[in-house]
Amino acid sequence: MPEDQSANPRPTFLVRIAASVLFGLVFVGAVHVESTVIRNAWRATKTFAWREVPATMLESRPQVAPGLNMQHSLHVRYRYTFGGVVREGRNYGWAGAPHYTDFAFDIAKEIPVGATVRCFVNPQNPAEATLARGSLLGWVLALFPPLFAYAPVRAAV
Repeated sequence: MPEDQSANPRPTFLVRIAASVLFGLVFVGAVHVESTVIRNAWRATKTFAWREVPATMLESRPQVAPGLNMQHSLHVRYRYTFGGVVREGRNYGWAGAPHYTDFAFDIAKEIPVGATVRCFVNPQNPAEATLARGSLLGWVLALFPPLFAYAPVRAAV
C-alpha cells in the first residue's frame, strides 16, 4: 500500500533551497552589520588614547545632507595646534553615522563660531582629530548579538 504523503509532510527540494538562500542572506547581512559595529567601536576606543588640546571653532552649522531630502548633517571646521603646527579639523565624532537634523542644529548652537572647544588629536597622525570621543557602548552592542547566535547553536549540540 502506498504511503500517504500528507501524513508525513517533508519540505521539497525547492523549499529547502529557498530556506537555505534566505538563511544565507540573513547571515551575510548580520555579519556585515556586526563588522560595522565592531569597526566603529574600535575607532571609538582609539580616541581614548588621543591627546586633548584646545581648538577654536571656524564653522559650525547644519547643512543639507547630500542625497537626503530635508535632512541636515553637522558641518564643523576648527583650528588646533599640535606639536607646534597649526592644523584644521572637520570631524565632529566617530559615531559611524552622519549627525542628522535635530542633533546638527543642537550642536551648532552649542559650539558657535569663535568658541574654544576640546579637540582630541591622534598623536601618531596629528592631522586626524575629532571634537567628540566615541562611546564604549559600541563594544556592548558588538559583543551582545553573538551571544544570541551562539546560544541556539550550543543548545542544539
